[in-house]
Amino acid sequence: MDTLTVQDVLRARKVIRSYLRPTALLSYPALDGLLSAHVFVKHENHSPIGSFKARGSLNALSAHTRERRVVACSTGNHGMGVAYAAKLLGLQATVVVPEWANREKTSAIEALGGRVVFSGRSVAESQQRTRELVEEQSAYFADDGGDMLIAAGAGTVALEILEEVPDLDVLIIPLGDGALAGGCGVVVKALAPHVRTLGVQSESCPAMFESWQRGEVMRVEGQTLADGLAVVEPHAAAVKLLRRVLDEAILVSERELADAIRLLLRYTHNLAEGAGAAALAGGLKVRETLAGRKVALILSGGNLDTRLLPTLLQDGDGPVAKGGQRT
Repeated sequence: MDTLTVQDVLRARKVIRSYLRPTALLSYPALDGLLSAHVFVKHENHSPIGSFKARGSLNALSAHTRERRVVACSTGNHGMGVAYAAKLLGLQATVVVPEWANREKTSAIEALGGRVVFSGRSVAESQQRTRELVEEQSAYFADDGGDMLIAAGAGTVALEILEEVPDLDVLIIPLGDGALAGGCGVVVKALAPHVRTLGVQSESCPAMFESWQRGEVMRVEGQTLADGLAVVEPHAAAVKLLRRVLDEAILVSERELADAIRLLLRYTHNLAEGAGAAALAGGLKVRETLAGRKVALILSGGNLDTRLLPTLLQDGDGPVAKGGQRT
């Protein structure tokens, strides 16, 4: 699949609904007050793996069951999504991760039945080992950011939001490899073109933001608390899709991401990872444009490294996590 349409997302929903229930879309008066808007939070952190990644993996792997094996490159949530989908579909999943990958996330991949292969000091090196394993195993390559079947699954998040709030004004989306923002953007442009789509990435690792702005793939190294948004070199197909469906994109600081994690914990009693808090961080940054409007924030995941919690729960500058790579 070279392009993505709303029909692809609708087909993905038929596949996914056999395995996943819609996640909650909830309102919180305190967040309404912070943004001077009517705010809805889409709780992808409530999914079985704690992030939206299960959606895309289920859709993509369902179309490739004949291969019997799937290989992915990841540092966290995508690997969990692939392992989760593979287990449900009776496939064998191998996830290649860098040597420094978070052991909490790799343990979760193994608990879901995936085989973890530690390889490389960088994601580029891990990707090389991934390509080798795909050939060796004659496996399907679940390429997050480059596979439109994965983006179609991610787009079902926007379908669920619009079904509950058809008169939505603004959708704020974490911006990483482009699967979530691209899939959701396709849905919005087709079904609710009046809705403004806003992507949010960390200023410490802005490769997708800069690629979207320039209309060409930009390689930008970086490290950020929001490892789920940390893409060093995005796929050309993802950049092309975002140029078509994303109205606006902004960057937020590490401090703004850390503040958003604390605010979500305080006011919603939900733990968000850095990427999951990005939508709120972005909303706070542009709050003057949101006054009186209906705004949906996608809390894309809650798989925060628990070792960061003691520092995050303190006021002041948030910590910067390892990363700067695709998850």
